Amino acid sequence: MTRNEIIAQVKEMGIKTERPAHQMKTEALQALLTPQTDASKARGRKINLGSARQTRLAAQAVLALEGPIKKGRRISTTSARQQRLAIIEARKANGEIIKRGRPALAV
Repeated sequence: MTRNEIIAQVKEMGIKTERPAHQMKTEALQALLTPQTDASKARGRKINLGSARQTRLAAQAVLALEGPIKKGRRISTTSARQQRLAIIEARKANGEIIKRGRPALAV
């Protein structure tokens, strides 16, 4: 197939190109004409199922099914802060409007 035939076929098929077809290289035009399916083309790196990383990922998947993993320290319900937060939550539940932060400056 000659270059002129390739250009004519690209124009006939209405393929959008970044530049006019006659300004593009022949190899680039041929690549546009050859159909490439994603299913036939293997993408990315091959997976080694016996690797340490894959066993770690499998373990993480199992743990994710069991529920969320708790992080950090346990909450002490007897601490002053937790008691203060509990009072605020109870007031919110009763529908009381709670003003937070520093009061506005009186002008």
